[in-house]
Amino acid sequence: MFNLSETDIGGCDISSIAIELSKKKLHSPFLFNEQYPKLNKQFDVIVCSEMIEHTTQYKQSLEWIYNYLETNGILILTTQSGKIHASDKYAGHTQHFKLSELNSLLIEIGFHINHLRFWGFPFFTLQKYLTNYKFSSIKEDFLEGEPHIKQRFIFSLAYIIYYIHDFINFGPQIYIVASK
Repeated sequence: MFNLSETDIGGCDISSIAIELSKKKLHSPFLFNEQYPKLNKQFDVIVCSEMIEHTTQYKQSLEWIYNYLETNGILILTTQSGKIHASDKYAGHTQHFKLSELNSLLIEIGFHINHLRFWGFPFFTLQKYLTNYKFSSIKEDFLEGEPHIKQRFIFSLAYIIYYIHDFINFGPQIYIVASK
């Protein structure tokens, strides 16, 4: 879609399964099963989506990203704010963030903030509360095992409905675009 070669795309994850699945789709030399790989390349864009809420070392992660961005490179960062629900704990969240504190941390590291906002109201917010209300059955039906037709339908519908969130600066998600 963006006419990128496989050497223009990469990723790192502490999950060996995630990296092995990525290697089946991409033949990039920049797929690493480690937390802070040493690279001989800098990148124009780094996407850090739904990761920093899973580690207490989020500052080190953001510093690593900063060091591997080209000058004027872009960071796209998404993470969680607000209450930590049962589903968040199940997914391994160690903390959620306040937008002002995350903004200050990024500036302290050296980033320039281009855009920051909340996202997810009303439907994603509702989903989080409903998931928490009936978490044990939601976990069984939606979070474990192979995807089934019911899951695919609900996820496809949610994908379409969630576009409304782009017009409302409120919700449990934080979305930031920053540059070096």
